[in-house]
Amino acid sequence: MKKRLLAVLLCMVMLVLAAGCSGGDKEQSSGEAEGGDITMSAAFVTVQPLGDPTIDLCYAGFEKAVEEFGFEETTVVEAKAGEYEENFRALCEEGYGLIIANMPELQEAVGRVAPDYPDTKFMIALGEADGDNVISTWNEEQYGTYITGVYAGLMTKTNKVAFLGGVDNDQLGRVGGGFVDGVAASNPDCEVEVMFVGDFSDPTKGKQMADLLYNEGCDIIFQAAAESGKGVFESAKELGEGHYVIGIDVDQNGDLPGQVIGSFVTPYDEWVYEAMKEYAEGNFEGRVIYRSVAEGTTLKMATDYIDVPQDVQDAVAEATEQVLNGEIEPSSTLK
Repeated sequence: MKKRLLAVLLCMVMLVLAAGCSGGDKEQSSGEAEGGDITMSAAFVTVQPLGDPTIDLCYAGFEKAVEEFGFEETTVVEAKAGEYEENFRALCEEGYGLIIANMPELQEAVGRVAPDYPDTKFMIALGEADGDNVISTWNEEQYGTYITGVYAGLMTKTNKVAFLGGVDNDQLGRVGGGFVDGVAASNPDCEVEVMFVGDFSDPTKGKQMADLLYNEGCDIIFQAAAESGKGVFESAKELGEGHYVIGIDVDQNGDLPGQVIGSFVTPYDEWVYEAMKEYAEGNFEGRVIYRSVAEGTTLKMATDYIDVPQDVQDAVAEATEQVLNGEIEPSSTLK
């Protein structure tokens, strides 16, 4: 049975009546319910609504695992700030055996809740929390965005590019820090403008800021702003040729053919799927998994839509090899 919840808040009466994750009808370890029957349940918790490209990618992995491994009960929770911990505790009290928590905003709440519900398993898709029942996926984006910066520095015609983030946080410090270093490595004469929308869900403001950056002479904007980033695509489309975008997380090269010159991709769907597979097969092991270029978190050039000079492709390949060989240590912060 599937059901979608905008928030999960249980009153005290329900908390008293509900069986905790350490007991009751839904008590389970890797899907093992009372009487030996397999009744697997999983919750997908996100701070950004479905419809955001990155969240949709995570959800694609979730849905694939649900179908392949026979999860019988699932729910989607669009958590609101200030309610994260309550949401997780409510899901545990309802008896969900596996909880997928998406994005770093949820890691602190997972860290507080997980120790109280040792029989519930958690997976953080981009974040880190301690616990034998928690798989944390830590994405070292700076290595892949370094390669992306090398590419932007070689593709610019104006010697001025931009990084536009959603909010100024640690994750986007890694994303932006690697990008700035990569641009400097391939084109020391290129200026990099760094700006933040201040919100992940404001495409109108994202467009206003993109308009400003393009009008200031930036011909390439690397956007890492979720829903707000849609405004960058709108701006580039309106302004036309000479105004380019680099996408984030998913392959956005076909979203605005000829103007999206590449995408920094991250296989979140595979990571979510792998954690759910472990759970379904009874092999779930709490740990922190560090992932980067070797695991597919890297640049995908839009060679199907634009002409990328061979010397640029060669430089990107060389930068990739340097990263994989440990020769490059890009910044994990924006200086």
